[in-house]
Amino acid sequence: MSKPTKVNTLASLKDEVKKKLTKDIITLKLKPGDRIVETEVAKKLGISQVPVREALRGLEEEGLIKTIKYRGAFVTDINPVEMYHMFSLRAKIETDAIEAILPS
Repeated sequence: MSKPTKVNTLASLKDEVKKKLTKDIITLKLKPGDRIVETEVAKKLGISQVPVREALRGLEEEGLIKTIKYRGAFVTDINPVEMYHMFSLRAKIETDAIEAILPS
């Protein structure tokens, strides 16, 4: 019997990077104003830059980082109350979406 192989798709790698960076931002391992260097993150995680770049785009859409052209990605200054409301709203939207697709 052959061993199952682990398949890392771009989407799953992107999601893993996004989760890790989100955790680092929320726990203040990455502080407001800190620069996130795509190449350093990729090297540290042992992956290519593509999933890191995609994860950074997702974090920017969520307001956790700000990308400045020719300078890089920086952690935004979000206060804890804003963060709580942002994640509460996201949880509500995701719950509603799941309920909408599940059969009654």
